[in-house]
Amino acid sequence: MKSMYLKAAAAPAVVAIALALLAPAQAAQATTPRQEIQPRVSSYSWSWSDDAGGTRRTFSQSQYGTASRLPKLVVEADCAAGARVGDRVKLQWRDPAGRYRTEDSAYVSNCYGRYKLAFYPYTSTGAWARGTYKYRLIVPGGGGYKYFEITYTKR
Repeated sequence: MKSMYLKAAAAPAVVAIALALLAPAQAAQATTPRQEIQPRVSSYSWSWSDDAGGTRRTFSQSQYGTASRLPKLVVEADCAAGARVGDRVKLQWRDPAGRYRTEDSAYVSNCYGRYKLAFYPYTSTGAWARGTYKYRLIVPGGGGYKYFEITYTKR
């Protein structure tokens, strides 16, 4: 009887020791997958959906008519050591006060992503914009900004 009592009394201590020894290994395993699941952008490239070149474009209302007909900025990103999955690739324009406003964005959903960002040529009143605007492309982990100059005209 006494030996059963000792075994039963020792059981909680054995469980506590086993948990203490296993806890660091379980914690290490818990952090490893997180690092693998969140790849980062190591490089990216951009192009126009209509295969035009350059960082300066003119979009005229008479040629395109609506925003849906404007060429899109196509961004291709390879993951390795830059942006995490869930970050956003952003196209921003600079307002008259010098602040950048997000025009379009896309979530980084996996490695080797391809994202199409659209330009919105309308003012707050709904009229086609007139003038030249500064834009920038932000690819998290992509090493800075890529700048564009877009001119909107009526003709």
